[in-house]
Amino acid sequence: MSKIITRQADLEKFCAGLKKESFITVDTEFIRDSSYWSKLCLIQVAAGSRESAVAAIDPLSGNIDLAPFYDLLLDKKILKVMHGSRQDIEIFYHDTGKMPQSVFDTQIAGMVCGFGDQIGYEKLVKTILGKDIDKSSRFTDWSKRPLNDRQLDYALSDVTFLRDIYKKIAAMIEKSGRDAWIEEEVSVLLSPRTYDMDPKNAWKRLKVRTHKKDVIARLQVLAAWREEIAQKQNRPRNRILRDDVLQNLALHKIETREDFDKTRRFPRDLPEKALMNLLERLKKAKTPAEMPEKQKQRGLTEQAAAIIELLRVLLKYVCEEENIAPKLLASAQDLEDIALSDKADVPALKGWRYDVFGKKALALKHGEYAVAIKGGKIKFFPLP
Repeated sequence: MSKIITRQADLEKFCAGLKKESFITVDTEFIRDSSYWSKLCLIQVAAGSRESAVAAIDPLSGNIDLAPFYDLLLDKKILKVMHGSRQDIEIFYHDTGKMPQSVFDTQIAGMVCGFGDQIGYEKLVKTILGKDIDKSSRFTDWSKRPLNDRQLDYALSDVTFLRDIYKKIAAMIEKSGRDAWIEEEVSVLLSPRTYDMDPKNAWKRLKVRTHKKDVIARLQVLAAWREEIAQKQNRPRNRILRDDVLQNLALHKIETREDFDKTRRFPRDLPEKALMNLLERLKKAKTPAEMPEKQKQRGLTEQAAAIIELLRVLLKYVCEEENIAPKLLASAQDLEDIALSDKADVPALKGWRYDVFGKKALALKHGEYAVAIKGGKIKFFPLP
């Protein structure tokens, strides 16, 4: 079989041969420079048990139905191993409306095993396998055809090395007993809420610099309107209306069609019908559908600032003790929120993170956990 699958019969044969595998490795190549939705250009798949069973599926061939591949994604008996899988899963979910089943993400596993924050694939290959990946094809335009052998080899290396990485890192996870940690993180990746593209929520991606209700109401209308057009036309948001222009429009009461033209950098190529629709919606925007959370005050008290510094030291200590990437446990914002409130709605105070770090953080905050220097090293310990 060729390295690249462009015919339906070959795809069906290849996928049928993977049905008895305990795991397969999966990756994609896509472009999103000039579109709202990612354009899927290539799917790389390798069998977990057979080195020869590896291929790149060409969704752009025009003669292929990806149903046999998507059936594999939905098969709970086959584990799908991916690295940094969020964008891949988003593509699959958008194309099929269904979530892949049984997924293992080696980037998450790498963080759990202490290989660093958001560790990249090439670094993981070098660290675990001691091998280098040829980077000469990394900036390929994957939508162009034909793809040469070097480009295909580069793409396929994303799933061939992944087989060996999975075997080694899965053994580490089993030995550490952290399977539940991986499952909890992957459950977020496999939640439809993670890929929520509802235009009504588009304003939440913006930095809200005011708490004036009328301004927020207009901001929500503008963001939803832009999102609707971007999705319908499959164009990037900022090619419809830039964020700074959107924010500026929200600050002013738009009452006439001419008010748009008076706005600096407002695009002149938007359809008149779409603009009139926006104008009518802005006129009705009086009360926000939802108010943003109150922005946290940056003028922290000396006590809160001191607690944050201690929490940072604790975080570093716990990560070294547990051999885990710091960003997986808690962010800088998490630490600030915990310093300000015991009931902060942050990941660090939930699930396995609470058991590993959150519980200690609250104990430290309330004087039930102490810090000392022993043998030149910082140590934390519970007080009697």
